[in-house]
Amino acid sequence: CVYANAAAYSRAPYANVFFSNGNNTPSKNITNEKNYLGEAGIRKSGIRWTAEATAYIAYWKDKTLMSSAYASLDEDPFKYMVKGLDALHYGLEANASCRIGSSLKAEAFASLGEWKWKNDVDATILDPQTMRPVEEMHIYSDGLHVGDAPQTQIGTILTATLPKGFFLRADWNFND
Repeated sequence: CVYANAAAYSRAPYANVFFSNGNNTPSKNITNEKNYLGEAGIRKSGIRWTAEATAYIAYWKDKTLMSSAYASLDEDPFKYMVKGLDALHYGLEANASCRIGSSLKAEAFASLGEWKWKNDVDATILDPQTMRPVEEMHIYSDGLHVGDAPQTQIGTILTATLPKGFFLRADWNFND
């Protein structure tokens, strides 16, 4: 089976951005995030095995990030809102599984991606009590890796089915 799909959509930022002041008053000057994406792949299967490989690309436009609502004791208490980030994500993903006898299944997966910010933006530093802007700061983000997910993942899983609905599973994962 060969497949391909594409999408374009716009969505409101997450609630911690849209309601950054901690009450039900929406944040000012927040724009919808846009995403344009596509993927194509191939899936093959036999009686005891399956394998799939996919290539993807996604362009994020106008992403907004908000620093965590919780700060450790050694951090400064100010919150940061970063608006207007663009990012390009692309990569390859593959997975395979195989049944070995009636009670053993082996699986493997790999995901290799390149996710980078595509522009420099300004961040607003907010007072933690009033959530009013205190200062603007320029963020040199163009070319930096997007840091909220591993861009390389490799792993394997071995599952043994035992009597009475029990199973034993061993897995190994590498994230980078």
